[in-house]
Amino acid sequence: MLISAWNIIVQSFILYKKNWQQFLLYQLWIALPFIFTFFLTNNDGAVFSILKNHSIFFWPTIIIMALIIIGSIIISLWFSLSFMRAIAAAYTGKAPAKIELTVLQTIHSIWPAILTGILVGLTVLGGFLLIIIPGILFAVWFMFSIYAVAIDQIRYPIAAMKQSQMLVRHRWWRVFWRIFATGFFFGIIIFITEWLLALPAVAISQNVHLLTISIVNPIIGFLAGPLTTSAMIILYIELKRTPVEQKIPIPKNLPKV
Repeated sequence: MLISAWNIIVQSFILYKKNWQQFLLYQLWIALPFIFTFFLTNNDGAVFSILKNHSIFFWPTIIIMALIIIGSIIISLWFSLSFMRAIAAAYTGKAPAKIELTVLQTIHSIWPAILTGILVGLTVLGGFLLIIIPGILFAVWFMFSIYAVAIDQIRYPIAAMKQSQMLVRHRWWRVFWRIFATGFFFGIIIFITEWLLALPAVAISQNVHLLTISIVNPIIGFLAGPLTTSAMIILYIELKRTPVEQKIPIPKNLPKV
C-alpha cells in the first residue's frame, strides 16, 4: 500500500530532525553559488562597476556575467543532486556518506539532469499550450524524472521519464493527491511562519516591514527546503517499493493442445 500524504509529512519531519546538520550544510552549498553571483553582479558589485566606468568592456562583461550565472546554476544543480542522494540514503537507513564523496558520485549526473529537466519542461509546456489538462497530466507523470537521474543514476533523459511514468501509471490521482497535499501543507506552514515573524515590523513602519520580509522569507525558505525536498524523495522511494501489479488478461477459450 502506498504511503499516505500525512505519513510523508511526518517522515519528512523525522528525517529532518535526525539529519538537520547534514541537510542544512547541503542547503548552504546549494545557496552559495547564487549568493556569490548576487554580490558579484548586482548594481554595487564588481561587474557593474566595470560597466559603469569602462563602456568599452560592455559586451565582454555581459558575456562574463552570463557565464558566471550559468556556472552558478550548474554548480547549484550539482549540489542539489548530491542532496537528493543524501536524503534517499538517510531515508533508506544507509550510513551517511561524506559530502565530498556524495558530490563526486553525482558529477556524472549533471549533464543528464540538465537534459532531463529541459525535456520534461518542454513536454509539460507543450501539454499546457495544447490544453491545460495534458500539461497537468504530464507534470505528474514526469515529476520523478530528476530523482531517477539523481538517486538511481539513470543516464538517459527518456529512460528517466519512462521510469517516472511507470511509477505513476495506474495511480495518477493518488500520486497527484500526495504531491498536492504535502505541498499545500508545507506551503501553509511556511506562509504562517513568515507572516508571524514579519508581523511585529508592521507596527514600526512600512519600510521596516518590507525589509523584514526580504530578510525573513529567504531564511525560512532555506530552512524549509529539506522538508519539501524530502517529501518528494520519500514519495519516489515508496512508489518504487510498492509497484502496481499489472494483470495480464488470459483468453477464456484457449485452443487445446
